[in-house]
Amino acid sequence: MLRDYEPDSDDDEEIAPHPFNAPNLPHSGGILFQQWVCDAYNRAEAQRLAWVNMNQDKLRADTYQGLVDAVNHPSFNSGETQVGKQIILPATYPGSPRAMQQNYLDAMSIVKRYGKPDFFITMTANPSWREVRDLSLIHISEPTRPY
Repeated sequence: MLRDYEPDSDDDEEIAPHPFNAPNLPHSGGILFQQWVCDAYNRAEAQRLAWVNMNQDKLRADTYQGLVDAVNHPSFNSGETQVGKQIILPATYPGSPRAMQQNYLDAMSIVKRYGKPDFFITMTANPSWREVRDLSLIHISEPTRPY
């Protein structure tokens, strides 16, 4: 049933829901949504690794010194020593040895420029704490909470 709009009427005033209080359809899926997010992430990572594997010539992986040293090592015998196809991960791939070395060198240059840190601060929060429960907009149950 449609009602006529009466701007002077104060009795049935409705407040539009705040977007953070409204249930969000994908996020209300709980564990199923978490599984979907993990699957989507894994597909993206697999695609990135496939690209790195197929584009070793564009990455100029043959010029990296580690592979050349392995072939030129005295214990290398052509045909006897098994050297597989080595895939070189670039420094732009998170978690690769080159990326970790680059992060380490960046951290050391920050220490060199600004000095040693005075404090090392870590934070934690327990979802069972009263303060956390009071500030959460919706009740998040144990199975639907990401870890």
